[in-house]
Amino acid sequence: MSLPRESLLVVGAVRPLGEETVFPKEVQLPPHVTLLPWFEILETQIHRFSLTLTRLAERHHSLRLEAGEEDLFGVKKDIPVQRIIACEAIRQIHIDLVRVASTFGAQIDQRWSGDNYRPHITHTDEDKLQEGEVVVVPALQVFSRSPNGDKILRSEHEFGMSDEQTAA
Repeated sequence: MSLPRESLLVVGAVRPLGEETVFPKEVQLPPHVTLLPWFEILETQIHRFSLTLTRLAERHHSLRLEAGEEDLFGVKKDIPVQRIIACEAIRQIHIDLVRVASTFGAQIDQRWSGDNYRPHITHTDEDKLQEGEVVVVPALQVFSRSPNGDKILRSEHEFGMSDEQTAA
């Protein structure tokens, strides 16, 4: 018998999520940058994983992202995104997240990670950034996927230094 596992997704919300913590399967998350695509870890490790992400986030600055050209991602090329203009900080966070998740036994899908990671902002038709628009992402969010496919906000981890602190 295998131990129960939890599917997790790590993102940086481009706009405040508000009070919403559950997003039904058929509803796309608000605009966000995917920092680590869906992966699984043991349910018994969720708390330790969350504590580790808090420490990881504290070591990084807020992300300053510039929206680039539109594209379609995903296996079916049906997910509308905007590429992100070169940003080394987001690549470093991604690498750190891959490393941390791997230490918790996660199998990271290499099609979307590591050398194949292409930073982008997933958006909806109703809410997308203009090409060249700059946003600051102050925290990372962890979502889990319920058995029926709903996306549930599990935790939020603020980056250690804001954009304003970086400029000082």
